[in-house]
Amino acid sequence: MQDIDSYRAFLIKIKEHKLFPYGIAAIRGVFMYVTYALMCLMTVDKFRSEFHKTVEDLAWNSQLLRILLEVILLFLMLNTVILTFSIYYKRDRLAFLAIYEQHPNQFDAKAERAKLLRSNLFYTELATLCICFLIFPMLWGYDNFVWWTKENPVFAKVISTLVFTLASFLIMLHSRIDARNMWLEMPGRLAQKNVWKSMRKKKAAKFSYPRMILRLVGYALLYSLSMKIVVFVIAMLLSIVGMVGLILMTPVLLFFVLFIVFLYYFRAIRTRVKFIRKLKKTCRENGYDLFYLKRPYRSIFRDNESYTFALTANNKTYYCRILASVKRSNKLILDEDGTCTRHMGLHIPQPQLANVRGYVQTYDRGNGDNREFMSFSSVIDYTFEADGNKILIINPVPKRVLRRFEKTTREMDNGDKIGEYTVYTGNAFLRYIIRLGELEKEGRCFHDSE
Repeated sequence: MQDIDSYRAFLIKIKEHKLFPYGIAAIRGVFMYVTYALMCLMTVDKFRSEFHKTVEDLAWNSQLLRILLEVILLFLMLNTVILTFSIYYKRDRLAFLAIYEQHPNQFDAKAERAKLLRSNLFYTELATLCICFLIFPMLWGYDNFVWWTKENPVFAKVISTLVFTLASFLIMLHSRIDARNMWLEMPGRLAQKNVWKSMRKKKAAKFSYPRMILRLVGYALLYSLSMKIVVFVIAMLLSIVGMVGLILMTPVLLFFVLFIVFLYYFRAIRTRVKFIRKLKKTCRENGYDLFYLKRPYRSIFRDNESYTFALTANNKTYYCRILASVKRSNKLILDEDGTCTRHMGLHIPQPQLANVRGYVQTYDRGNGDNREFMSFSSVIDYTFEADGNKILIINPVPKRVLRRFEKTTREMDNGDKIGEYTVYTGNAFLRYIIRLGELEKEGRCFHDSE
């Protein structure tokens, strides 16, 4: 018993030592590099082999193309590893949330970035990662930066390390800020799941080390197994590019390509046409004054800077701007600062049905955020000037519309407000103004009968 108490006291003494956090940062840097090296070992050679078999004869300069693709692949894997280690950095998370969890609106990304740039722990972790890269002979593609100095391997290694250091610094700085945003938003997401569990248990499960290991293993397998598919897609794209000249010279093929592009937007255009027709019909049948209906289909391709139309109904004037989501699987995030982020993510596939003891049961796939491994986003300003009720109409409607307030993200519903704007889908807005008209008529009839 005394030995156990002595051991615990020894551990407490070590943790309280001023150099202990630096030791943790150095260990994290070593594990980060080991994880990255293993991921490269599983992926890069397989990519080169598939590229050699499938693409080499299709490209005009296959060597240059392979170098560019390898560089992209290496940086994607480096970003995956650093971001994962940033999200599951327990000491950093607890210290950060102790300051901002109760006051998330006080978080300033610019100030936090400046704080990181002054942090010795940040540079200790970065330096350890880069020293490991310098010492161990695992280039896996970084020699492509220095092909002109291959006769001098020492100089080539130094140049490669400098490139790796610069990339790691930028990725690590960006990942730390992304992790902080995620830590602030996570309570809002967890509150909607497993309501019988305490928030403490949910956070412990969400940021556990086994979950971190599973995430890294999953990404490593995903990168490794997807190389054949990626190279096949590249070969298809090269074949398509090779046919560009023929397409431009052949009207029939040109029409076919344009038709495929049109099909991509066909659902969005058709949905918008139906809404505009319903809007005009509703205004005509209810005596509403519809004005300033200008370029109603433009926001499908390029966003307007003002409202799309305005109408007067029930003695009120509504100024409406239409926001579009061409793909149903997209996600729209409306922020209190007046920005709208369109988010398209690629997810790890997950089966929707499961066979359990002879019965097919539906599996809860969730919202897919935890299975997302790559994403693309674009940001616009949804605000506009108008003297009246300001409405944001989502048409076509994406799978999810979220509202971000004080770094907390919540699902939105029809009639929810964000700032001075009320958000509706197209049909919900029409039902709203029709219902207001019916209530007004009922009120008048009741008044006349009295």
